[in-house]
Amino acid sequence: MRLTYCLLRSISKRNLLKSVRVQGINFGFGDENQRLTNSRKCVIVEYSSPNIAKPFHVGHLRSTILGNFIANLYERLGWKVVRLNYLGDWGTQFGLLAVGFQRYGNEEELQADPLHHLFQIYVKINADVVDEKKEGKTMTHQAGMDAFRKMEQGDQELLKIWQRFKDISIAEYSKLYKKKKEEEAHHSSDIEGYSSQGMWSHPGSSVDCTCQVATHPSPVSHRLGVTFTEYHSESMYNKDAMSVTDRLKETGMLQTDSEGKGYIQIETEKGIPDRVNVLKSDGTTLYITRDIAAILDRQKTFNFDKIHYVVENAQHMHFCHLCGVMNRFPGWKNRLNEDIHIKFGRIEGISTRKGNVVFLKDVLDEATTRIKASILSKKSTKIEGVDIDAVAEELGKSAIIIQDLGQRRIKNYKFSWDRIMYSTKLQYCHARLCSIERNSGLNLEEDFHDDALTTNNQAGELISHLIKFEDIIQESFDTLEPYFIVRYLDQLCDHVNSAYRTCHVKNTDPSVGQAYLQMFHASKIILSNGMILLGLHPLERM
Repeated sequence: MRLTYCLLRSISKRNLLKSVRVQGINFGFGDENQRLTNSRKCVIVEYSSPNIAKPFHVGHLRSTILGNFIANLYERLGWKVVRLNYLGDWGTQFGLLAVGFQRYGNEEELQADPLHHLFQIYVKINADVVDEKKEGKTMTHQAGMDAFRKMEQGDQELLKIWQRFKDISIAEYSKLYKKKKEEEAHHSSDIEGYSSQGMWSHPGSSVDCTCQVATHPSPVSHRLGVTFTEYHSESMYNKDAMSVTDRLKETGMLQTDSEGKGYIQIETEKGIPDRVNVLKSDGTTLYITRDIAAILDRQKTFNFDKIHYVVENAQHMHFCHLCGVMNRFPGWKNRLNEDIHIKFGRIEGISTRKGNVVFLKDVLDEATTRIKASILSKKSTKIEGVDIDAVAEELGKSAIIIQDLGQRRIKNYKFSWDRIMYSTKLQYCHARLCSIERNSGLNLEEDFHDDALTTNNQAGELISHLIKFEDIIQESFDTLEPYFIVRYLDQLCDHVNSAYRTCHVKNTDPSVGQAYLQMFHASKIILSNGMILLGLHPLERM
């Protein structure tokens, strides 16, 4: 039975709590028949997608955790979900990096801190381009373009350099992701009980490194609890992109301007004529050319019904152009979903003690450090038998995710370290609910009457809030907006804390205590379901 708000208002509180307990991880996500129907549909969610040869920076944060939320949401509603990390490993910037390494590379520094050294080189070579441009020169930029052209033409020496950078990047990402088995076991047992409700995982695909990036998720993705089913890269579409331009020529869609650039004439979403460049004057492909090749390949491979690219607002025109081009392909007219681009704003005001360039690892480290210091500063903190570092790490991650997903995604928002402890509110509430159950001395399987739930105002308000969960899930799915979930869970915690003060499970009439226990248990299930949807691991003890 699909428990809609209107229906639930007419049934007893007792039946509601029982339904939540019986459905467990599935409560709020439609009935079994609807999930079965959805299982025949496929959605691709492309998110995170960093560039190799660079450390993860905070700019990847919103794409990573927002994309993970969207993938989770589709999956919990029954869809087949392809979680795709599309790694940037091709283009003029890698020609520039090869030139930069020849100019500034140092083998000792590369061995000591590979990604940091490659990033330093990237910054320096781009500074050279900017300085030369001020003087009306283009030598460095042209050298980078020439290097990339040679890469596309198969220059073995340059491809060896490129492959080395790629291998270094993947190896560095792997170091923190692939923990030793005993470390993994130690970590999971010390944070006593990540809630087992609704946990799921996705195996990475095993692929040939010659055509596709090996399946080593980044350490930051690991720390954020994010997984992918597929790892693709720009370079795997190099040859396909050239084939696309051949198809465009055959159909008469590809035109060439006076400078030798290849372009396609399209109409924008508002019906305004526009042109999309797909070939440079030197014959090399562009990012959008590879995106066209990628979407054609993904349709052939996955036969998707919908596809989402989780990319910031600034890329809106790119996806308008992509849809405009695809609408001109035979058989692709209006085939793509309108919400192909999941737009989001930027994070403002975030910084760490390590300097102006903000890497995501540093943000996660600082969040963990601040929360650990706060925990240890409280006299009431009991650390015996608890891995404080593990708890602080999980709380830090949770705080960053909640502060981000708690904003309207389309808007920029200002990050605040002052809100970091407040953003752990959901974890503290979940741990409290687990504690109530552990210490109740009651059996959840026992029946109860809901008289106490009717006469206590706080209990009535809490249960009225529980009823709304499925509607909130639907609203979030309709808009692909996590804000509604975060707001609902925040309010749920307020209702739980209010009820906790008057709805005593222990030292009261057993029938009353049993009713309150069932109410708090249902609250825990719904809170856990929502938290996992957002990408959190609910803690059972803190």
